[in-house]
Amino acid sequence: MKKVLVMMIFILSIGAVVFGKFAYDNKLAEIANSAKVDHETMVQEQIQREEEAFAKREDEEQAWFEQLTDGLPTSIKALVEQRFDNDEIHIIAFGSRALVDSQREGIDPWPLLLEKGLNEKYERDLFRVETYEFGQITSLEVLQEEYHLGVARLNPDVVIIEPFLWNDNGIVSTNDTITALSIMVNAFESSHEDVIVMVQPPQPVFGTMYYPQYVEQLRTFVQEETDYMYIDHWNDWPDVEDEALHAYVGEEHRMPTALGHETWKNSIKTFFVNN
Repeated sequence: MKKVLVMMIFILSIGAVVFGKFAYDNKLAEIANSAKVDHETMVQEQIQREEEAFAKREDEEQAWFEQLTDGLPTSIKALVEQRFDNDEIHIIAFGSRALVDSQREGIDPWPLLLEKGLNEKYERDLFRVETYEFGQITSLEVLQEEYHLGVARLNPDVVIIEPFLWNDNGIVSTNDTITALSIMVNAFESSHEDVIVMVQPPQPVFGTMYYPQYVEQLRTFVQEETDYMYIDHWNDWPDVEDEALHAYVGEEHRMPTALGHETWKNSIKTFFVNN
């Protein structure tokens, strides 16, 4: 009897140990599974938060980009969208000494201001603006020396032409200036058929009588007889009869001052970014 009791106690002990081990293993498995589930849930929640944050940033960036390009000319907006992430937009400013610091006064001319201002707005080096100025020579001399052909071969995305109207004033007829402009534009378009052509008058000059009429003839030609864009920046300067213009264009040299270049830049900038 005593042996049977001992045997039963032994068997029960073994069973208790086995059951305890089984229960312990099950508990460990439950803890491990729970931890695994918790970890997977945490990872999924983290991934979801990151995806939501990324989507939010994308939406914010898209809204920011659309705000910057809202209302721009269709061709320029398309160019900005195409080049925004992985390329640059090459702009050439082509014209007379009015495009530069012609008096060497240490001022930043409008092409430099334009490049800086646009890249600051778009928060990247998206625009590269190069200047090709030809001093005080006339449009006919530019054609004779074929300066336009060399610049056209650079294949810019955008060319902003100031057609030497002030240089031609009193020397070359407006009709000939306009003809010369057409020849220059044709050179750029022949070299790069997708080039965006923008035409603008030179700086306004105080006290002039016939010169504003020549500028008006240029504007009429460009807007009514071509598909070039016309930058009507004179609207942003004081009138040629207003002495306030002296702060924008030097009274003696009749070239843009720092304020004049800033004003000129602001006018052109509106074609490339929504202020």
